[in-house]
Amino acid sequence: LPFYYVTIDGLVAYRLGETGANLRKAFDFASGHCGVLFFDELDALAKDRDDDHDVGEARRIVNSLLQILDSEVEPPEGGERPIVIAATNAGAMIDRAVWRRFDLAVEFANPDEAMAREYLRRRFSGAFDLAPPTTYGGNYPVEATNCVSMAGLERAVAIAQKAAVLDGRRVVSDKELTDAIMRCKDRVSD
Repeated sequence: LPFYYVTIDGLVAYRLGETGANLRKAFDFASGHCGVLFFDELDALAKDRDDDHDVGEARRIVNSLLQILDSEVEPPEGGERPIVIAATNAGAMIDRAVWRRFDLAVEFANPDEAMAREYLRRRFSGAFDLAPPTTYGGNYPVEATNCVSMAGLERAVAIAQKAAVLDGRRVVSDKELTDAIMRCKDRVSD
């Protein structure tokens, strides 16, 4: 099946009501082409309607999304209803009515120490090396990965490797990696 990645910046519009119309266009296109419609960062479109900080447009967008998901409009001849997949890292912010429109919710837990260790081993087995253990910690500072998602861990590795490149090195110290992991944790908790 074709995979259609729907970008939020391609949907959200400045003018009132235009975002809902853009949502409809995305679904109509996918229905006519029989495919998977993927919404990343669903929380940007499906924020809880009970949020006191909303000025009304977010509620209208959620209502439009619900109506589209519920619509029984026949797709064009030869077309089918799209398979809708969405992703978010802020599930608690999604309106409960939107959650009910999905048949399945899959939650990806943060990596445990074994997963983090294996991921770091693989990431540092190529162009970059992780320095031998120091008194600062173990060779793979997995104890620092507690509460960090795989995306956060990937970001931390990129930060540490970038620092090494800028310093003319191909080796990342465990302290550099741990510090980068902690920076990513701080970003998530802010």
